[in-house]
Order: sequence, then C-alpha cells, then structure tokens
Amino acid sequence: GIDVMPLPNASPTSGLATPFCPSLNEAGPCPDADVRGIALSTDGSQLIAADFGSQNIYVLNPDVPGDISWVPLNMPSFGPARVTANSDQKVFVSLQSVGSTPEACNSCLVQFDLSAQTITAAPEPEVAAMTTTPMLQSDSAGDSIVAAFQANAASNEGLWSSNNSANFSASPVNEPITDITTSGDGTMFATSSNNVSGGISPSASGASGLEIRDVSLNLISARATPELEQFAAGTNAPGIAMHSSGALVYQPFLDGPALAEGQSAPAQLHGGVDIFDAHSGQLKLRVALPEPLATDSSDVDALHAQDLVLDETGQRLFVITKSGLTVVQLAALPLAIGTLSTSNIASSGGTSVTVRGSGFVSGLTATIGGKSAAVTFTDASTITITTPALAAGPQRLTLTNPSGETTSLDAAFTAN
Repeated sequence: GIDVMPLPNASPTSGLATPFCPSLNEAGPCPDADVRGIALSTDGSQLIAADFGSQNIYVLNPDVPGDISWVPLNMPSFGPARVTANSDQKVFVSLQSVGSTPEACNSCLVQFDLSAQTITAAPEPEVAAMTTTPMLQSDSAGDSIVAAFQANAASNEGLWSSNNSANFSASPVNEPITDITTSGDGTMFATSSNNVSGGISPSASGASGLEIRDVSLNLISARATPELEQFAAGTNAPGIAMHSSGALVYQPFLDGPALAEGQSAPAQLHGGVDIFDAHSGQLKLRVALPEPLATDSSDVDALHAQDLVLDETGQRLFVITKSGLTVVQLAALPLAIGTLSTSNIASSGGTSVTVRGSGFVSGLTATIGGKSAAVTFTDASTITITTPALAAGPQRLTLTNPSGETTSLDAAFTAN
C-alpha cells in the first residue's frame, strides 16, 4: 500500500486511494501487486507508482482519496521498477525482467506522459545500448536526471538534462552501481557500489564504496572503505541520500548481516545512518536508530529497496525499519560546504558568491586564502560571501560557526 504523510506533522492520511486491479476489473489490489517505485510529479500534484507485479503504472492525486488512474505497461517480459519525474510532465520509467533468469533489456527505459497517459520508448540513443535496468534519480525540479546502467557489458553513469534532452551524457565506470542519489539542484550526485554474492555485504576485497561526482561526471571524492569496520559484519542498506545542497551524503546501514525475508532480528542487530562530508568523504555524524532497518538479504540494490529519504532541510530522516516508518529529527547538521555559485573570483575583491551547504548558523564567519570575507546569512543551507582582495591563484575557503566548528574546501576559488 501507499500512505501519504503531509509535513510537518507527518500524520498518515487514511483512504488515500481505493485500490483497483485492472487485469481483474475489480476493486482491491491485484493478487500479484508489487509496488517497486513511487515519485511525485515536480509540481507535487500527482503521485506516480510503478507496480512491478501487475505491470501497471498508477497515477494518484495525493490530496484527493480515491482519485486514481492507471496505464498498463503491455510488455509481458518486463515490469516497471522505478519512476522519476522530469520537468516537462514526462516520467522516466525503468523496466526490469519478470523472469527468474533476467533477460537482456535493450529497451529498459521508457517515458510515461502524464498528460496523455501514454507510454512510449525513451528517445535517448543510449537506451538501445542498455543491457540492464537503469537506476534513476532526479533533482527537485526534474531538470536533471542521473542514471546508472550497463551497456555492452560495461557499467555506465549518465546525466540527462532538460536543456539537452537528445541523450544522456554517459561515461563508463569501473564497478556496478547499486545505489544513486542527487543534490536538490542537480549539480552533484553520489553512487555506491557493492560487489556482492548473495547479499548486500561488501566483498572481502573491500570493493565497496561511495563516489560523489559533479554534473560533468568528474569525481569529487570517494569513500572506498566505509567505517563499518567497527562492526564485525556491518552492511550498507539501499537508500543513500544527499543533502539538497550537495554538502552531505547519508548512508543507511546495519551493524550486522542482513536477514532473510521474514526472519526475526536478533536483539544485538541495530540500524543507523552515517552522514559524510561530500567533498572529503569524512564521516561527520553517525545516527543510531531505535531498531534495525527493514532491509533483508535479497535487497541487493536500490531497485529492490530504498530505506531512506530526507526532507528538504536534511534534518528530518524517514527510514523504513522493521516495525514501519521511523522519523528522525536531528537538532542540527554538521557544518559542510556544498556548492558555490562561482569558483572564479576577482583578485581585486568584491565578488559576490552564494555558498550552499549545511549546518550554517547566524554569526558564521568566512576566510578565503586566510583573509576575512564578509558574510550575509540567509538560512541553515545558504550564505552569501563578498570576497576580499587576494593574490592570483587557487584559494581555500574556510567557514567557522560561533561554536568553533569549522570546515574548509581547498582550491574552492581561483582568483584572477
């Protein structure tokens, strides 16, 4: 089922929609119902659900219980696995083989038109080369969509932009991607990879990691050895998330092996969320959950489960745990730098730069190249800096909160 929880009180509504099974033409869920992915349209007016089991795409009005429509996929060998809305009332839908032995999927990305209620092949030329189900994630406006997929036996990452909708700008990577997330403005994204055998545990070789990249697919930072070594059998869980500014990456985990579906969790199994600095890969905060995540050993990637999402501030975490939905409200976030409105500044000073990040408080101070810069505080994620006069060349940005907490970004600016 699907529940809608209006913020800020997060109280579930009742009777969102009366389930209907198109194949049986009767009220109630289809006997093979299996919702794999949901997404809101960019204006928040429609909720799109991919029912892998009945092979239907449902469209619900989250404000009107019972207002529901559906479109059958009509591809017997595949079911819809993930949905991601873009800014022009289209929805990218990734398809997954329904057979026990996965079929090659050279048409496994389609587009669903919300207005016309039609499904067509995605026009991007890279789609024909895909051989696996793509993982998809969009920014908050739907202007940028990141995809991870295999093509011709090579793993690829691709970036689709509404300004260049002819294709995904694809780049090969060296490991299979198991999870993906983006910043709210689409300027940064993160992926995780787990080389696994029968579960989500990192391989013995340690070939499991977290990578953060920019929109040009350039590597910003990487975390090849997660700090799960503190646990004898710690495992990452699907559902990485990124702060809207791109400053922080959130990774859910279990401090032991994931259990088989339906298996009761032992008392010593716990869940948590690690929060990393996106530019350095440094662990900034570890959040303990009151109970284990709902991840089981079959949840090998984000196509099978997604246990964590954030609100727009990054301070409220929604985690799927063993007994349902756990909501965590953090009192504060770590101080971290996300994105800059420009990296090129005048050596004579006076350049105005908007800095997006996390953990900003009123009274925060900034230095660039060791020199003080004027700061205008907007909110916990946004400040504006006026740069001082500097020598030409790369310059380090350092931010300091009144508490003394500090963070830096080397070569954040180039003075000319």
